[in-house]
Amino acid sequence: MVKPKFFPTFQKLFFMSKVGKAFGMLLGKKPDVPTPSSVVYEKLEVKSGAGRMLFVVGTVLVVVSIIAATLFIKPISMRTLEDFGALFSNSTRLAYVIGFLASLVPPALVMFWIFRSDRYEPEPRYALAVAIGVGAALSAVASPLVILGKWGLIGLLAAPFIYESFKVAGLVVLLTSKLQKELNDHVDGFVYGAAVGTGFAVVNSSVAFIISYLSPAPALMLLGTPVAGLVLIQALNSVLHILSGGFAGFWLGYERVLDGVVDGRDLIPALTIALVIGYLGTIPEVLGVAGIALKTVIVGYFLYTTERILMAALKDEVAWGYAEGKAPVES
Repeated sequence: MVKPKFFPTFQKLFFMSKVGKAFGMLLGKKPDVPTPSSVVYEKLEVKSGAGRMLFVVGTVLVVVSIIAATLFIKPISMRTLEDFGALFSNSTRLAYVIGFLASLVPPALVMFWIFRSDRYEPEPRYALAVAIGVGAALSAVASPLVILGKWGLIGLLAAPFIYESFKVAGLVVLLTSKLQKELNDHVDGFVYGAAVGTGFAVVNSSVAFIISYLSPAPALMLLGTPVAGLVLIQALNSVLHILSGGFAGFWLGYERVLDGVVDGRDLIPALTIALVIGYLGTIPEVLGVAGIALKTVIVGYFLYTTERILMAALKDEVAWGYAEGKAPVES
């Protein structure tokens, strides 16, 4: 009996499509680059004054979100020893502020690793700061919309779509600005997408901590305190924000390598892979502690696939002569 060949044929055609190639990235397979376009050698010259201004603007947007996490929480009077001791109780401002800062440590380490991986054409700091600032600004709109919305299951299902759409919109902002010359290959795309995700994650985490403090209704208690559970959840969420933005940016950078430009059709695969990561990270939250364990495994898996596709993409840059001084590094 001859077995039907429909499924193998469909599978082959699927992974030859743009969406299929994008899904292949989630499995650690970098799409092939037959012949790169000339954009991989484009170079953006920015005057130092403009660079400093953009760096300051991007940095201020992130710093403001950190300050907000402190100032918007009810201050505590420090008149007696009891008041001083209250600072260290599980329900005080200091516990939440320290928890917020602690939740930023894992994503900061991941972001540092991603930045360091861009070894042949490191991105200028002002450009990364702008990308982080764009993500922070968009998160200032999206995060309150999701976190303050008491939508139950509908909100849980809508959250990843809102978040990932805003992050991809941030990449569109970069690609329609002068910085598009910096986002000129897939490694750069991952770096800038991760930078947008970083700014998004910082503001998202600050909003989550503020709301949790003002309306304590923890979904997860660890070590007898809601703060510990919130730190763990937000640290994992922040890493996933960085990686989903990175994968979306990688795809858009890949399209720049192939065609020199990015059009509306290229946004569909970028948003699709970001949504897959977003939903895989959100659904486990309904499972409590077991869900957190599952989310930790998911984060570990995507860190592994990130390492695989970035190392493969760096080999493309070597083939283009980046390692021999042909990389368009700004002077």
